[in-house]
Parts: sequence; structure tokens; C-alpha cells
Amino acid sequence: MRTEIPQRKQAKVGRPRGSFVQAKRMERVRNALEQSPAGITIEELANHLRCSDRTVRRYLLELQRALELESFEPAHGEPWRWRIKPSEQSRAVTMRRTHAYALLAAKPLFASLKGSALADEVEVVNRELLKVAHRPTKRGVRGEVRSDTRLEERFVTVVPPYRVYPAQAPFIDDLFQACANLIAVSVTMHNADGQLVETAFHPYAIVLHGGSLSVIGLALASEEIVVRPLSAFERVTVRAGSSFDLPNDFEVSAYLEGHFGLADGPADTVVTVDFDAQLKEEMRHIVVHPSQRVGVSNATGRVRVRFNVSSLETVVPWVLSYGSRVTVVSPQALIDLVSREARALVARYTRRGT
Repeated sequence: MRTEIPQRKQAKVGRPRGSFVQAKRMERVRNALEQSPAGITIEELANHLRCSDRTVRRYLLELQRALELESFEPAHGEPWRWRIKPSEQSRAVTMRRTHAYALLAAKPLFASLKGSALADEVEVVNRELLKVAHRPTKRGVRGEVRSDTRLEERFVTVVPPYRVYPAQAPFIDDLFQACANLIAVSVTMHNADGQLVETAFHPYAIVLHGGSLSVIGLALASEEIVVRPLSAFERVTVRAGSSFDLPNDFEVSAYLEGHFGLADGPADTVVTVDFDAQLKEEMRHIVVHPSQRVGVSNATGRVRVRFNVSSLETVVPWVLSYGSRVTVVSPQALIDLVSREARALVARYTRRGT
């Protein structure tokens, strides 16, 4: 099947339009000012933004609605410079309503932390963000939204079904602190074979995925880096004074497989699937795996998606979710797994029909 990889769209030439685009450029002006305590000239800002001096002056006037700016002549005959007044420099981050609403929309992602003190801390932050979203500000600030808009009720995140951890909630906070501060813990957990083991454990990372929590760390009993769902842990005790060093070559991305969750081994299995032409637009723009490659057939319009995974079992539900509109090309092992599951479904519903 002949495929072609879609060409990357070329950036449009000319002045970008839209209030959010302009707000983004104003943010670049603010960042340039914050990084130049000795001041920066209009010409330097214009070169930085690739726009005219006149446009820069307009942005500076807009910024003066929210920040105290000053212009000064460093020495006689030198270009005038602009800077944020020293009294304003101590403000590390200027939180806007748009920032607050973006963070508030992510609130449902932490639902699986319910019952822990960490969840309470997240709720405290959300209440503060809500205050920022509702606080009155000067009118006419470009790129801002009104304080009475109640966008928190209309800009939301819908998460997949999430898991709660009534048995693990008492030690979620200890596990989080141990991971953050690189402190060893003693754990009782189920290994990959389902057996209950006790071991010293170095928690390297905690991952929220698909409404569930998982932990990546070094199990000292086996001297292996393991990936375990939080539900596999029955006990966690912090080993006070027992710190560890994070390996220099540890990268959490090596254990992530996009839509398919966490990797339990090297991603050395290549999966190739074809989607029917009616899914062309959808599949060209959906990222299910960081390694994926997407091609479109000139003749049939079918979309071919190829990626590498460590476990075929996690791919089966994804393939089945598209029903007859997808065809597994390779590997044969995945074809067999999908076929077996499809036959089992047919058999189950055939029995129900009789």
C-alpha cells in the first residue's frame, strides 16, 4: 500500500490576528522586561517580536494597565530603555484569569487522589485559583476575560472512569513525600506474578494515567526497576534517614506508552494497523503513542498507523473499540489476540440469543 506522510503546514506570513495571539506577544514583551532588569530598548523589543516600534509602544501601554513600568535614559545620548519598576520585580508570576481557568479545568485529573491529604492540598490551590478567576481587575486588558464570566463552569476536563484507593489513601501522602524527597520506603506489594512480597523500595516516579495511579521504582529485593499500580501496594512505611540517589539515566518517558499506559518492558514490538477511509481525518490528528507514524493511502484513503509497544494485551481493547473499521496488519500475535477476543464476544452473545 502506497502511503504518503502529510506535509507540515507552513506558517503564515504577516501579522498574526486575534486577541489571544496579541496577548501571547504581550506576554513575550513582559518576559523580556522581566529578564532585563537594566532595561531594554524599543528597538530591541521590536527585533525580539519581529514587529514595528509603533506596535511595541502599543504593547507597553497595554502592559502599563497591569504592571508599573518606567522609561529612562542610561546616559546622555544613549537610547531610552524600558523596565519593570524595581518595586514590581519581586512578583515572580503574574497570574491572569486565563491562567487560573486553564489550571482549574485540570482539577478532575486528580480525582483518584481522593481521601489523601495531597487531595486536600490540591483543593486549597483550586480555591485560590478561583479567587484569582473572580477578582476584579482593570477593564480593557487585552487577552483577559471578564471577572463575572463563570468560565469554571463551562471550561472543564472530562476524565475517564477513575479508581479510588480507600485501602491505599492513608499512605499516598507518605509515598508522594518519599518520591519528592528521594527517601526509601518499606513496602508490602504484589509482584508481577501476583505474589505478596516485602522489600525496601526507592520510589522514582508517580504516574497518573487513565484515572489510576502507578508507581515506578527500584525494588531492592530483586534489584529491578518495576512498574506497579498503586492497588498492588498493601503497606508503605517511610524509612526515615534512608535517602537514595535518582539514577542519572532514569527517564520516566521510557516507561510511558501514550494511550496504552505504562510500559512493562522494552518497546520492541512493532504494531501496524489500517483504518477505513471514513476515519481518515480523525486518525490523522489523534496521537495514541509517542512513537507513532501515520500515512494515508492515495488510492483508497485508508490510514496506516504504526508504533512500538512493549505489551500487545494493552492494544487489544483499543483495536476492538473501532470495531470493523480497523484491520490489524501486524504482528501476527496481535491478530491472534484480537481474533480470539472477537470470537469469544460472538460466542457469548450467540448463547444469549438462543
